[in-house]
Amino acid sequence: MLDSTFELASPKAITESKTKYNYVLAHLPPEIATVVRDQCQYLCKRFWLSFHRFLRTRQQILADRILDINSTSISTISSGSERNSSPVKELKSDIDFLRSEIKELRKDVAGLRRSRRRFRSPSSTRHARSKSGGNRYYWYHFRFHEKATRCIPPCSFKRNPVPEE
Repeated sequence: MLDSTFELASPKAITESKTKYNYVLAHLPPEIATVVRDQCQYLCKRFWLSFHRFLRTRQQILADRILDINSTSISTISSGSERNSSPVKELKSDIDFLRSEIKELRKDVAGLRRSRRRFRSPSSTRHARSKSGGNRYYWYHFRFHEKATRCIPPCSFKRNPVPEE
């Protein structure tokens, strides 16, 4: 429902995740907004830590491969068995290999960035559906206020008195 609201924005559809996040957060009750902000900060920090671990692992694998290639090249050259292959050709093949590894890493990073944009905190949706703080009224009153017709007892929702004019 929110996505369609952002697509209908005029004169141009809202596509930035940060803008959508701030809009939704501004329309939440303060106690829920605080919980959502706290959860988002925690989850972002956790994501970046795991992302850095992932990059470190990829770098270690790449370093091991480079070491394997270099040690093979050194032993081949020192053995003297293949004098026909030139060191320049070997270096070119090493460079090509490294370029392909860099492309692969860039794709991985881009995929992680894309998945981060689509990330939604399950706890924030859980809090939006749950009972509000000390009040014991349910989602229908939270969503529809006085127009709620599907109230489930026990419910402590109090209708606002209509001011007489």
